[in-house]
Amino acid sequence: MDKGKVLRVPKKNINDRKFIKSIGSAVMKMQFDAEKMSIKDRDNHIINKLSNMEKGGILKNNKKIKIHVKNNHWAPGIFPTDAEGEKNFTITKVDFEKTLEKEPEIKDKIEVFIDWDEENFSSSMSNSDILVAWNFPTSNLKKIAPNLKWIHCIAAGIKPLLPLDWMYENLVLTNNSGVHSKKAGEYGLMSVLMLQNYMPKIITNKKNKKFVSLFSNPIGEKQLL
Repeated sequence: MDKGKVLRVPKKNINDRKFIKSIGSAVMKMQFDAEKMSIKDRDNHIINKLSNMEKGGILKNNKKIKIHVKNNHWAPGIFPTDAEGEKNFTITKVDFEKTLEKEPEIKDKIEVFIDWDEENFSSSMSNSDILVAWNFPTSNLKKIAPNLKWIHCIAAGIKPLLPLDWMYENLVLTNNSGVHSKKAGEYGLMSVLMLQNYMPKIITNKKNKKFVSLFSNPIGEKQLL
């Protein structure tokens, strides 16, 4: 699992540093609205995730950086599992264009190829620098994608990619770990308020056609519901 690296942002050139942070920020914003993070938190998150891009060659010339985006059509037993999931997790060209308007450092320095499943995976990955996907074929990846420097998995975990025996030196793998924290917090708050206000009983009574008044006090400083 140590063949690939989660690294630091290059420090030799301040422009390189800003450039890499902008790429990371753009990818995060598209999927999970990371612009709501404070600038400091977002920068620290990206700095902790990325580095050695110059060593891997991504900053060694002036050619555009190519990003291959692999969307998945929904299917039973695979992500996304339904049409609604496909709608919400699809990354489009419009998503990139809107995001890049806020990232002038990289706006004119990348090209994006939007793909579905594996329709154009091998041909497009032959000259791609970055892969954004939930899952992808890992067999012979180095041969298929000789220029690949960075893979960003849009999931919070990387279970679909295990085992990581396909990783190779200087290939960076990142994911969206921690992205569910706000939603999980909202879910927890919702559950506490529903219990406090007898929502399970109200739903059961409605199902049984019993209309009984249930009163509750403000939750205040209660420690037990």
